[in-house]
Amino acid sequence: YLANVVVQYLNDKGNIFGSLSCSVYTPKSKGSYDREALQKVLSTLNYGTVAINQMNLFGYTSALRGGIWGGHSFETLGQSGNGNIGDLFGIIGNNTGKVVVYGPPLESKPVIDNASPPPPVVLDIVREFVCTDSILKGMGNALALVVRRTFYGTISYLPVVGRFVG
Repeated sequence: YLANVVVQYLNDKGNIFGSLSCSVYTPKSKGSYDREALQKVLSTLNYGTVAINQMNLFGYTSALRGGIWGGHSFETLGQSGNGNIGDLFGIIGNNTGKVVVYGPPLESKPVIDNASPPPPVVLDIVREFVCTDSILKGMGNALALVVRRTFYGTISYLPVVGRFVG
């Protein structure tokens, strides 16, 4: 079904816009990554990056390690741009096809798990680094945030002050 129906639907650009990337999620119970059915699907998908069991964002990062990032070479409508970036080692040349990026099995814990996010103070520190003009200013803002939170957290435990602060 996947190879005969789904892949044909996805490759028809009248149905789906662009050919930049797609993700395929397959459980371990269906077999290993090298099984014939999955390899047939991977070879017939006309996308520049096919990510297995992970976000297709990692296809972009593969361009920094010798892979490519761009629309599939068969797509002539220009919906995902023309050409690609990457091929740092000059191995692929004009024979561009696609990059296949493999992730961990679905049964393992994901790298980014929104079910258990980091503590709010960590997110606030990251925000201070990201939303400033320079790294030095971000470090200063993050340090000030930690000192301020530590100070207010400490004095909130004092019997008299705690009633007014906390």
